[in-house]
Amino acid sequence: MSASRFGKAWALALGLGIGALVAFSQPSLARENGLGLEDQPGGGTNGSSADNVPVGIFLVNQIFTDQYLNSAGPGAPAIATAGKAPSVNVFVNANVFLFNPGWTFLGATTQFIIVQPFVAVATGNNPGAAGGTYAAGMNDTLFKVDAAWKFGDWHVKVALGAWAPTGTQQGPAGLNNVGLPVWTIQPEFALSWEPDTWNFTAYTYWEIATENSFTHYQSAPIFHADFTATKTWGKWTVGPVADFFTQVGHDTSSPFYANTVLDGTCIGPVGFECLGPQNLTRWAIGGLLQYNFGPVTLQFWATDIVYSHASGSSLVLPGVDNSVGSNGPTYWFQASYALWTPPEPAPAPKSPLIYK
Repeated sequence: MSASRFGKAWALALGLGIGALVAFSQPSLARENGLGLEDQPGGGTNGSSADNVPVGIFLVNQIFTDQYLNSAGPGAPAIATAGKAPSVNVFVNANVFLFNPGWTFLGATTQFIIVQPFVAVATGNNPGAAGGTYAAGMNDTLFKVDAAWKFGDWHVKVALGAWAPTGTQQGPAGLNNVGLPVWTIQPEFALSWEPDTWNFTAYTYWEIATENSFTHYQSAPIFHADFTATKTWGKWTVGPVADFFTQVGHDTSSPFYANTVLDGTCIGPVGFECLGPQNLTRWAIGGLLQYNFGPVTLQFWATDIVYSHASGSSLVLPGVDNSVGSNGPTYWFQASYALWTPPEPAPAPKSPLIYK
């Protein structure tokens, strides 16, 4: 494989196929009260496009952290200790495997992806003697298949993934650690315009969760949209990024929570919603920086929340909206490289010179 082709291959592996699927660890997205984690807004802002990786096997090692503070929502302020806002710190290490076997489907290139994250979550400034919590373990595993088409400078991708409930689960509701006792289906659609060395991409995807197998609580779907606008100069790529998510619809409670006291304050009949915010919306903006070393590409991007809104919670007093929105930065770092690519075909033999 030539140096230029190899460089293109690992650059693509850096993000082209992983897009929104390497998105982890926003506790509020579980919505059902607990630490269970799944998808994090911003995974599609990593400079990826609606392309697939070249034929081969690629690996992306990713480190990711959230540093959130819970701020007052539309009702009463968040309960805190010593006047400090409650905090949520999330740390993720993930391995992303991408495999393109060279197959096509209806004219599209295809690739297969497995993502295995390991997560630690620490909360602080909580009311009570403990003041904070800590949990760590294996997050759920993502399996995904992509199909991508090219039409000149326009690139289109559709994908379907599923987060399997393989993560660490604890507690009577299965939510006291970083795994979730649900299957989460993730359909995706991405559109890119890539004239010359520019890349303008919109990466959209859904989280559609099944019922919690312990509580039979049903979380409403979440819609994500991640945006990238980058420019490449030689080995450097830079540009602004943004991410958005919103909940579509409302959660459905279950008899598991009937007449149950949560935090000593909330008692509800069957179906009573007292588990936290039921409507979540967030915008974050930031920037991306990437450098192509040749065999390895390094990439860093960061975002900060500029709009956060949550509503629909009666966690403290029924009939009073005590929803809390999160604010704070998110940081991502990843390294990408090819594990295996097919050898280049041998050059065609030259015609022998004939002398007379």
